[in-house]
Amino acid sequence: MLTLFTTAKPFSGHSDVIQRNALKSWKLLHPDIEVILFGDEKGAAEICQELGLRHEPNVERHESGFKYIGTIFDEAQKLARHDVLCYANCDILLCGDFVAAAQRVGAEKDAFLMFGRRWDTDIFKPIDFSNPEWAEEIRQTAFAANQQRDEWFIDYFVFRRGLFLHRIPKLVIGRVYWDNWLVWFAGEQGAALVRLDRWVSAEEAPPPSRYPRLADGTAVLPESTADVFSGIPGMRFPAHLPRAARNDFGPEANRGIVTTLPPLPGKPYPCFVPAIDRDGNDVAGIRLPDLTVPLATHTGWNLRHPQIGASGELLNLIGATVAFASTKEEREARGDPRPSIAERYPSRDVYLEQVRQAAQQLVEDGYVLADDLELLVDQAAERYDVFARPSAGATP
Repeated sequence: MLTLFTTAKPFSGHSDVIQRNALKSWKLLHPDIEVILFGDEKGAAEICQELGLRHEPNVERHESGFKYIGTIFDEAQKLARHDVLCYANCDILLCGDFVAAAQRVGAEKDAFLMFGRRWDTDIFKPIDFSNPEWAEEIRQTAFAANQQRDEWFIDYFVFRRGLFLHRIPKLVIGRVYWDNWLVWFAGEQGAALVRLDRWVSAEEAPPPSRYPRLADGTAVLPESTADVFSGIPGMRFPAHLPRAARNDFGPEANRGIVTTLPPLPGKPYPCFVPAIDRDGNDVAGIRLPDLTVPLATHTGWNLRHPQIGASGELLNLIGATVAFASTKEEREARGDPRPSIAERYPSRDVYLEQVRQAAQQLVEDGYVLADDLELLVDQAAERYDVFARPSAGATP
């Protein structure tokens, strides 16, 4: 289940109406839901007593009066009855689909941050929560208004206890940046970031993960890719493939006691890499137009240059891009088995149209934002202008 926590404005005027509505909607989410309200604003103690919320009046503040977000998050993570928590702005109505989404992600991910934006609508009176259709009526009102904040606004954060504990700097609510910082920090810690806008508002689940799998043959032994890479002019297959091996440090190693040193080498762990197509590009994962409408072979690995020693060994954290020949004549002169750019795309316009179609498909599948489509096309155009030029010294 879920612990919701927040901090409020004074409960007076319009703020009283919308904050009461929001907190009541939270309490109705589930019998075991927990709600913690931080701060000593006017009316906070009374609303907590009325609705059965936990009230924590003492909050560290900046000299300006703004509340430090870090202390609120720290205290919530210490006090919460549940392992999954959610901070939300105190004027946001939540419905049952929100809890369902949080439970689904919490069941699948150890470390995660779910976040999203609210839909704005004007509500000036208390909601009749005895009406069984209240949630659907509010949803339709919000969709009719069609006012959603832009990408800079983030209004709720769902995460597992401990993700932000004692890690948030001196940022205050009421000023910009703190919400974006939370998303950045979670990503830096390796937490899964899950955008919930359409999942919660339209019950549209996020797109499925795409990664190499043994079951469908997209995860393969490294040696199976050797022929393709070795056949590309200018490329060499690694002379030695790294293998992590089991080491036997003695019978008490599981207690942290080493009795065998150096350890006895054991069997290596299995190692798999993404399967590749005839151009040497990965066939699994989220394939951007660079791979589906390619101008080159792109790898996540590269080899050490002879000038720096250990030639043929893998170079850490460096990938490679090996462009296709620009024309058929140039390809044949090189002995390159990969079709040239001219053989693939009759013109620049044809190439860019294929890129646009590939990018549009990624948008429709949910892997690329619509706002980034033109950026992908522009970047592809720049690469085409570089790669499609005949190489110096190429056979005409």
